[in-house]
Amino acid sequence: MRTLLLFYLLSVPLLLDAQSRGLKRARHAGSELKWEKATKLYERYLTKHPHDFVAALELAEGYFYLNQPLAAERWYAVAVEKPVAKPIHGLHYGMVLQSNGKCSEALPWFEGYSAGLPHDYRGRNLAASCQQQDALMRKSEGLVEVTPLETGLGTPEKVNRPDARANEALLTSPFFNTNYRYTCPALSADSQRLFFASNMPGGYGGMDLYLTSRNADGQWGSPVNLGPEINTEGDESYPFPAAGNRLYFASNGHTGLGSVDIQCSSEKENGTWNKPVNPGYPINTRFDDFGLTINEDGNGGFFISNRQTGAGGNDVYQFTQNSILIALQVIDAHGAVPVPGVSVYNPKTQVSLVADQEGRLDIDFAPGDCIDFGLSSLKYDNVLFHFCPPEAWTQQTRQFTAVVRMSKTIQVDVQGIVFNMVQGLPASDALVTLYDENGNPTGDSLLTGFDGLYRFRLERERCYTLQAQKTGYKTTAQDNVCSKGFEKSGVLKINLSLYPELDQDGFLVDDLPSPELAATEPARDLRKKNVVAKSPVATDPTPRRTHEKREDLYALSVSHGFDQSDVPEGELPVLEKLVELMAMHPDWTVEVVSHTDTRGSDAYNMVLSLRRAEAIGDWLVKHGIDRNRLVITAQGESQPLFECGENEPCTEAEHRANRRTEFRIRE
Repeated sequence: MRTLLLFYLLSVPLLLDAQSRGLKRARHAGSELKWEKATKLYERYLTKHPHDFVAALELAEGYFYLNQPLAAERWYAVAVEKPVAKPIHGLHYGMVLQSNGKCSEALPWFEGYSAGLPHDYRGRNLAASCQQQDALMRKSEGLVEVTPLETGLGTPEKVNRPDARANEALLTSPFFNTNYRYTCPALSADSQRLFFASNMPGGYGGMDLYLTSRNADGQWGSPVNLGPEINTEGDESYPFPAAGNRLYFASNGHTGLGSVDIQCSSEKENGTWNKPVNPGYPINTRFDDFGLTINEDGNGGFFISNRQTGAGGNDVYQFTQNSILIALQVIDAHGAVPVPGVSVYNPKTQVSLVADQEGRLDIDFAPGDCIDFGLSSLKYDNVLFHFCPPEAWTQQTRQFTAVVRMSKTIQVDVQGIVFNMVQGLPASDALVTLYDENGNPTGDSLLTGFDGLYRFRLERERCYTLQAQKTGYKTTAQDNVCSKGFEKSGVLKINLSLYPELDQDGFLVDDLPSPELAATEPARDLRKKNVVAKSPVATDPTPRRTHEKREDLYALSVSHGFDQSDVPEGELPVLEKLVELMAMHPDWTVEVVSHTDTRGSDAYNMVLSLRRAEAIGDWLVKHGIDRNRLVITAQGESQPLFECGENEPCTEAEHRANRRTEFRIRE
């Protein structure tokens, strides 16, 4: 017994040491990027230690780098939800799920990674990949034909072997450093620019794409990273500069169909790059697709893929395209600035694509097709864009530019308060109706709440009549309420006053006002009597909406002429109404707030608005208002009703609406 126990005690350290050596050998092989050897060693180790979740994740990563997604999925599933897993393991698990055709299962992993690391755009881009999968599969439908390269015509190495001149240029460049990796060099057509991939410091993660240009002395200058629009925290490689300032490359960090996808970007005039566009299926699949080159005619070329239709491993594929490329540029119709994020719908393919932040989008479609594209964007009117390919297109001229102008959605509202002029307060239960130019109601009438507020939306380039009614009061109306001349959204402020109905003897046709109000100036000469209203508002069974209370309660306003600070003659009835209200409510203080349009300097407009406010304040004092009840405020051009800018000039009607003085009652 002692002998057996002694043997056991001596053998345990030997077994543990053997296990430790096996794991160390696996990790050492992985550190030297010998993943085939490493995965075999990990597999052997994990058959005896299936609950070593750290080793399971290391094995999954090995299969990930070997691009064996089925094996990688198996081992990620074992350990990715264990506490030892890191966020990157979840991202890689999502990527292999996507490669294995399980996008619905991959999406939560991408979204979780993006939520935890929002500055790493891989999670966001890969989540978009799953959401756009159907569109990418149909994007180039019928426009591109892909076939395996005939046997004996070439190998991936031959087809995509770096140009000897490009390779020599990279190896002899002054910045070449053996401490870093440099791959996939490609020269531009004029040999003045060299593109390559590298993991040199200063990149965005993994392999990044760089560009160097020849100096005047013929030497290569310092390399420039192509920036965050091209490079991601993943790997970018295989750059190929094509005609039209286009750059094709491979990436596993941008929106795609899975694993490595071919992307295409175009260079802007300032040297930066547009957001890459994925050409979709059949160029890209859920497998690795990379190394695309374009032939001299521009109607096809070659690329490499490990898709299952090949002979096995990485195979060369040939593609031909029977399509015309339209470089679409969407701009603001008035400001001539790009409209970003426009959704462009192709009714033929039933695919919606989204323009980049510069309002650019490349669209491929077959020659002879005429398509009505639908463009939509928040804050802009929808546009139906009819396009037919130019008749002059040839195999050599396959790219055209089209500019689409979109107009901002203009929403002009009319808003105001209905006042009960017996009490001098907002009128509740007043029926407000908006009539069109033909005298027809435009929709549901609005029944005011206790704040007397109403608000209606006006159609563009139309004129209306506003009408307010209330039992026992004379109907009041405001004509020429117009949205004409406005090129941006804003609010017209119009207040309506209801005066009481009097019977033939001069009595109020309404309930008696309070004794306190009976002594006020407007009601002093009115004899009061309870009678039935002679002209009651007809009962309307249609449900009416009641306006919600707003912060601008009790607001009156007047408008001013351009560069004018005198009291506007045409606005005297409003000022007289204000005097009347303040006489009825001696406890009120009025804030006189003046504004200007956006023309002129900020300093000048501030002085101008102050002159306007003071002029109106003087007028009110002359008409019996104590100056201590007035607060003079100048806002200049800081609070326009209609925004005006260098790229969005205002119309004269919009400038006129901005030139106003508002009266805010402080109780």
